Amino acid sequence: MKHNVARYGLILNTERFDECVAFSQGLFELPLLFSMEDGDFSLTCLAYGASYLMIVQGGKM
Repeated sequence: MKHNVARYGLILNTERFDECVAFSQGLFELPLLFSMEDGDFSLTCLAYGASYLMIVQGGKM
């Protein structure tokens, strides 16, 4: 069986959302793919080579 995967990546849930995004963009120079906010929910998706790093607000589940 052959699977067509357009893109793969990592999802990181964090309590320190703004600091994590700034760290990832500043240190690793990852370009922004998209970002969204809805009330208390924030999400930022950064290009990470051929994949992505998605940073999501909310470290505790």
